[in-house]
Amino acid sequence: MSQATAAHHPKVRRLEDKPLVSGEGQYVDDLKFSRPPLHMSVVRSVYAHARITKIDTSAASAMPGVVGVYTAADFVGKFAPFSWFPAQNIRPASRYPLAVDKVRFVGDPIAVVLAEDKYTARDALDLVEIEYEPLPVSPNLEAGLADNASLLYEENGTNIGYNTRTKAGDIEAAFAQAAHIIPVKLNNQRLAPVSLEARALVADYNPEQDLLTVWMSSQGVYRIREQVCEVLRLPLEKVRVIAPDCGGAFGIKGRLISEESLVCQLALELKRPVKWVEGRSENLVGAPQGRGQLHELELAVDADGRLLGLRGRILADLGAFLIGINTFMAARSAMMLPGVYNLPAIDIEVVGVLTNKVPIFSYRGAGRPEPAYSIERLIEAAAHKLGLDPAEMRRRNFIPPDIFPYKTLTNLVYDSGNYPVMLEKALAAADYTGWRKKQVEQPERCLGIGIGAFVEVAAGPVTVATPGLPPGENMQAHLSPEGKIELISGVTTNGQSHMTSQAFIVAGQFGLKSEDITVRMGDTNLPVYGVGTFGSRNTALAGSAALLTSQSLREKIIAAAADLLEAAPVDLEIVDGGVQIKGLPTRRLSFEEIGAATGGLSATGNFNPDGATYPSGAHIAVVEIDRETGDIKILKYVAVDDAGKILMPTLAEGQVAGSLAQGIAQALYEEVVYDENGQLITGTLMDYALPTADMLPNYESYFQETPSPLNPLGAKGIGESGCIGGPPAVVNAVLDALRHQGVAADELNLDMPLRPEKIWKAFR
Repeated sequence: MSQATAAHHPKVRRLEDKPLVSGEGQYVDDLKFSRPPLHMSVVRSVYAHARITKIDTSAASAMPGVVGVYTAADFVGKFAPFSWFPAQNIRPASRYPLAVDKVRFVGDPIAVVLAEDKYTARDALDLVEIEYEPLPVSPNLEAGLADNASLLYEENGTNIGYNTRTKAGDIEAAFAQAAHIIPVKLNNQRLAPVSLEARALVADYNPEQDLLTVWMSSQGVYRIREQVCEVLRLPLEKVRVIAPDCGGAFGIKGRLISEESLVCQLALELKRPVKWVEGRSENLVGAPQGRGQLHELELAVDADGRLLGLRGRILADLGAFLIGINTFMAARSAMMLPGVYNLPAIDIEVVGVLTNKVPIFSYRGAGRPEPAYSIERLIEAAAHKLGLDPAEMRRRNFIPPDIFPYKTLTNLVYDSGNYPVMLEKALAAADYTGWRKKQVEQPERCLGIGIGAFVEVAAGPVTVATPGLPPGENMQAHLSPEGKIELISGVTTNGQSHMTSQAFIVAGQFGLKSEDITVRMGDTNLPVYGVGTFGSRNTALAGSAALLTSQSLREKIIAAAADLLEAAPVDLEIVDGGVQIKGLPTRRLSFEEIGAATGGLSATGNFNPDGATYPSGAHIAVVEIDRETGDIKILKYVAVDDAGKILMPTLAEGQVAGSLAQGIAQALYEEVVYDENGQLITGTLMDYALPTADMLPNYESYFQETPSPLNPLGAKGIGESGCIGGPPAVVNAVLDALRHQGVAADELNLDMPLRPEKIWKAFR
């Protein structure tokens, strides 16, 4: 439930729902083609690290129905290596779609089979014979950094993929004058994104048009097109990307990776449609994973509990190669470590380590949950050390609300916020004082209360665009000759109701209902551009572009109506799908009449902000622990989120619910586990603890609206809040319960996921 859902915030039905709930959705696997596609399956490494000494594809190639079996040797010179985000001190770890000479993780693609049907393609995998020369494995951070480490890339002479340092303020003085120094060593474990629909695409090349069309479950068709062109060395005009319905993404569908590149290249070569739909086990072993950071930090505080400085290092488990932003996420974590607090000094080293695991990539939150978890664990531990209430510890260190925009030590500029009010609202909603009283009065119950206060970064400026269009989010709006309003959007949706929210924004300019607006998106043939769906950016950026574009069309409609009615534009108003002279409803033209008279009207719009927005939140969890079993029950969970102006509370609440499911699951259940040989232990959903509905609590969601000054909607973004606030709130609650039972929680170094056996052992 939400405090924000009130009369001035009407509930609006999602436009996307009807086809999806009636079974009429069109996912990649549902698409029909005039020419049946060839089906691709992938031969994957069974070793974490080994040289490939022989590949024999003859038996698989001879199998009836198999069209071809391909290895890296078949694609020499045809692919450019995958690119990565520029960062300091990068040591190249180039990657092509198929392993060349050696494999570097279990699941590493070695060969692909193409067949007339998917069953033959999968059966043929077993006939591809591969001989390996096993190599020593670097399965984790410690092994990867050891003096005698097995090197993933011998030419680099190290497994360090990159390193950076963030330093500001007088860190030496801060620790010299500290009354207390609080150390932590915290692991943000690897997570499997596990979207409902795994990765999927079909590529088809039309030689007459010299056009490659790609239907892909993705987060951004324009960026996917750019990456197809980059890897296959094609001009933009030779590639079209279309996004059908998408069953979730959470980050890993934001770029082209190995398998997708192969589908596109094979379609080009064979001039037939090629299809690949990833299976669930394949997804768990071969798709990029999230998180994977180890934080070794020390916090300096004075005798009154005020923060003086933070130092330490972040070790980032990159996996087997560099791709996309896995060179950047830990560096962003370092920049975000101050969180919502006024921190005078910081010194953080970031070391990205290559390991024999599937690569890390962006996963919901991407570099923000990790620092929020660490700073909130430190704040809680410092409060305990000083004998302060954790809420009071935060009050003493919040960034004051009267100094925004606030520039952090790490050169981030927070646009707006009011952290003290946000916390007090959460404390009141959770009955914090009442639970503290119960904790004392009912010692037989193992009760704990935890706080997770955070700030994140979202909706930053865009620096790229389709040639001929300005950078940023681009839109077109049209009034058809029939009087219908249409929005052409650069957004790609993968479940967050982008069509609904943009229709709602446009409808508000014309006195219409959302269902009266037609929204087209998810196709690079549309004459617009959008950077993609990630980082809680849609409402602030694309929503602002939709607003500005529809306002421009509104002005054109009023100007046209003024000519037709022989009136001044200032004397006209839009009411109920038409334009009338103010106070004279009989002097009126419908949109249909205006469209017919003008032959239709069009407007274009663009929005690119001057800076990023910084949503924030204060989450509180109340837990009760069973001493005999270690089971943790969340009795109450309150989320207060400041996402700026909330346009559609129902959609915002849905985003909070989804991200909370993932954040609480990280705190209590989920973890990707590899053994000492680099073998994946959690390779099925019988082993990877994806939570079911009965494992998650009811929650209360409230909004605090501190508008952003950086966009006309005042929006900030909310899609990742639960992933960021959930883990520290829940873990702090569990540790608080243990402390009140006399368990030395800090000394035990308990960490996520807090499964029952960990808690059971802690009591003993």
